[in-house]
Amino acid sequence: MLAAAVVVGWLIGPQVVNAATDLVRIQDGAGSTKANVTEDHQLMTAEASPSSFHEYSSGVGDASCQVVATIPSTKGFVIRSVSLDVITPSSSGIEVADLLPNGSCSGSGDIYSVATHARGSHAVSLDPGFAIAPGGRISLQAHAFAVVDVHIWGYLVPASDVPSTTAVN
Repeated sequence: MLAAAVVVGWLIGPQVVNAATDLVRIQDGAGSTKANVTEDHQLMTAEASPSSFHEYSSGVGDASCQVVATIPSTKGFVIRSVSLDVITPSSSGIEVADLLPNGSCSGSGDIYSVATHARGSHAVSLDPGFAIAPGGRISLQAHAFAVVDVHIWGYLVPASDVPSTTAVN
């Protein structure tokens, strides 16, 4: 048994060592663009091109529904972070502000909700992201009279990357 293990190690050992020490080059199909690495020899990546990053900002000052973003019909949008800032708190009623993945402030699922009874900034990161389909809208509603500002950061992607808005249950 020991002899068999020695023979197998002798046969495959050099190939394993050779494979572990070979250099690998990552490049495009034409061989003209090569991937870069950091000084620590890690692959350099970015989740999106900097030119595709976008911010939507808006606010509400009453209990009505406000469309805060309309996504281009040729692109999808991936939300990476949201900040809801309560500027003037509510003092009665349903003291909540909802950010919803539609233009009608309807439905039971929201992207993010905050209490509006006190001033404050409420930020959240959405990992790996919340997708809004091409042509989709994002709305904000403060259910009681409060002044709430919203800032939505993310990036635009090809329409085929976001066939539908992320489902919220």
